[in-house]
Amino acid sequence: MTGMREKLRAAMVIARRDFVAVVFSKTFIFFLIGPVFPVLVGGLAGSIGGKVQQNVERPTIGLAMSAADSQAMMRARVELQGRVPGMIPEIVMLQEMKPGETFDARAALADGDRQVSAVLGGSLDKPVLTAPGERARQWVGVVSNLAARARSSTPTDYPDVAVEEVATSVAKVKTGQIYTAQTSQVMLFLLTMLLAGMVLSNLVEEKGNKIIEVLAAAIPMDAMFMGKLFAMLAVSLV
Repeated sequence: MTGMREKLRAAMVIARRDFVAVVFSKTFIFFLIGPVFPVLVGGLAGSIGGKVQQNVERPTIGLAMSAADSQAMMRARVELQGRVPGMIPEIVMLQEMKPGETFDARAALADGDRQVSAVLGGSLDKPVLTAPGERARQWVGVVSNLAARARSSTPTDYPDVAVEEVATSVAKVKTGQIYTAQTSQVMLFLLTMLLAGMVLSNLVEEKGNKIIEVLAAAIPMDAMFMGKLFAMLAVSLV
């Protein structure tokens, strides 16, 4: 009976020691607040990535038309903004074309400094849209509407838009690069969390083994294991 009482007392000492060591340790505190970090980091990364993506993916049409036609197209966009369903792309001036002058729209789409999604050339009567296939199909109606509005404030005739498709553009390439960067960012974060957890687990295990060696020499093994079991049950209730 006395031996059992001594074992229980030793077990309670071990349980109290393990409970205090675990609950009031930095590791346990980080364990409790650990799930918050992925949410914060993910939200921050998503916010930054969203802003960058919004800036890069902003649809922009570059104009390579005469000065009068370009100004009329810009006025038409301002007038139609908010009046028609869907989003009207931004319009920027690439080059004021003079009679007989030519413009390489494909080179403009491949130019990293311009960063336009499409190039609109020709005239208001015969606009020519150069863009990747998806963008071209999406913007044909918008360009026709803008050209008609640029010709008349009350348009009744909408010009046909000639389309020249290209394989890709700088804006589309940058969009793919952003998706790749965001995926790599998530993978790097997950790997960092995994490796940090493995290192922390190894350190805790090594420290625990040294403590067990000292305790095993001072008290019976069954009392030590019983105390650790009590401590684990108490920690699980926290």
